[in-house]
Amino acid sequence: MKIGIKLILVMTVMNLIGTGILVGGSLLFFRKQILALSMENARINARESGQKVQIWFEKYLNAVRTVASIMGHFDEVPLADRRKAFNATLKGVTMENTEALSFWAGFEPDALDGLDAEYVNTPGSDRSGRFLSYFANRGGKVTLEALVDYETAAYYRVPLRTGKAAVIEPYHYRVDGTDMLVTSLTMPIIHNGKTVGVVGADIDLYSIQYISDTIKPFQDSATAVFSNSGIVVAHVDKDRAGRHIMETERDIAGEKVGELTQAVREGADYTIMTRAAFLGTKAIIIITPITIADTAAKWAVGVALTEQSVMAPVRRLTFLFVVIGALILAAMSGMTLIIAKTITGPIKYTVSYPMPKGRGLRLVPVARLTPQDFYFNDTCLGHSLVIA
Repeated sequence: MKIGIKLILVMTVMNLIGTGILVGGSLLFFRKQILALSMENARINARESGQKVQIWFEKYLNAVRTVASIMGHFDEVPLADRRKAFNATLKGVTMENTEALSFWAGFEPDALDGLDAEYVNTPGSDRSGRFLSYFANRGGKVTLEALVDYETAAYYRVPLRTGKAAVIEPYHYRVDGTDMLVTSLTMPIIHNGKTVGVVGADIDLYSIQYISDTIKPFQDSATAVFSNSGIVVAHVDKDRAGRHIMETERDIAGEKVGELTQAVREGADYTIMTRAAFLGTKAIIIITPITIADTAAKWAVGVALTEQSVMAPVRRLTFLFVVIGALILAAMSGMTLIIAKTITGPIKYTVSYPMPKGRGLRLVPVARLTPQDFYFNDTCLGHSLVIA
């Protein structure tokens, strides 16, 4: 094989190895960077959507908080006017918040005016005579009813017991024949440092479904919102609303569904990569907690990113780097060819010496050199003189 060809082959192999290392190393680096950026983008989207959910809750919690503050100063209202005044307050806030299902308030026995016996079975009360007014938005009208199940239900008992604001776990509630997923936002009525009642609003959670639908890091991303106990509040598959994560999300999180549920309950950030049967591919699941105003409730936003969408930029970058690497290799190979011809072009003969058996110098055409034209012994290494 000619010297020029050998030189070209050696330098081409070296160029190929160098280009491969450069392209491969760059791809590994940028793959990690793109994956990290895609996940951070999803987290940012989830946080922003979580903030939208918080703002949505805060709108109603502010109204509830204001009513609770007013009612906590009931001793500033004449005794005989308290129920009438507070009913007017509740009706007014109900009319102002037409998207809310209801606003209501309940006082402990004789805590408001000591006149419970005089109000037995009157509008906004029951046989106990307590102030239990429940103002509901129904078909464009505001109706007055009395609270029910207040002795046992969480919407009343939890804030009464803790003396703190609370977001009640979602529950199904029928309104005008339509089943709705509802939560109650509640606030204790504090008078002279003592909890004497509860104010609340019942909210249809359908609006959270709309917020969830806007979480789209990628077109094929799946999104959801979960309550603290793991109830599905909103989901890309709307039929799952109102059911528990352990029942619905096995086709999303697989065997990791238990870990996902625990993260939601603990209000912790959580990320896994698993095969999501629901999406028909591998997916990255990201859970971001939501703290709802000044309550102890921690809900969560979940985003599932398909492997195809996350890795699409990596695939495009891989193609680009392969093309660039091929161009670099072609350019370097061309330069190697030119350099090799420049070096070997003028070479026509070599002189091998010293020669065995006392023979003199001899000329050998470069193209016909063989290993025998180089001589080695104990004291010297044979050389080749090049004659152009």
